[in-house]
Amino acid sequence: MAVKTQHIGTAREHWAWVDIDLDALAANFAELKKLAARNMAYNAGLMPVIKADAYGHGMLETAQCLDAQGCRLFAVSNAFEGVTLRRHGFKQKILLFESTLPQDAPDIVENQLTPTVCTPDLAQAIDAQADVAAADDQQARALECSGKEGHGKAGQNRGSVYESVFT
Repeated sequence: MAVKTQHIGTAREHWAWVDIDLDALAANFAELKKLAARNMAYNAGLMPVIKADAYGHGMLETAQCLDAQGCRLFAVSNAFEGVTLRRHGFKQKILLFESTLPQDAPDIVENQLTPTVCTPDLAQAIDAQADVAAADDQQARALECSGKEGHGKAGQNRGSVYESVFT
């Protein structure tokens, strides 16, 4: 008996798919903005998480839809995704969720991304890159970081990142 196999990459029919209604996404975002404005004492804005290609829904298409609704903040997984948004013209603040590698510091600083700093090595690499950028541009040095304190997993033990940054 012959068995016919087909590599999944060449299958003609998709076994699963998702249809995204961008009008519904825009309406939902607008409604969430209203709720946040009514119910939060300080409303910095909503930060949609569009990492991993917006969970397979299309990061750029999702970002364009949310941008048209006045979204001021995005969260992505890593520097590559943040740089991709910048290269497509998005000016919003972009938070990087994942612990970033020190070698990503040039992209972080050049593209004004907000990294999650989990290690002293990353903090020092970003600090050094920010100094280089400030010297090159003859501008004041400004960098925003998000610190991640530990549970002994991805983060450092409590306070160690901040101690290394501010000492």
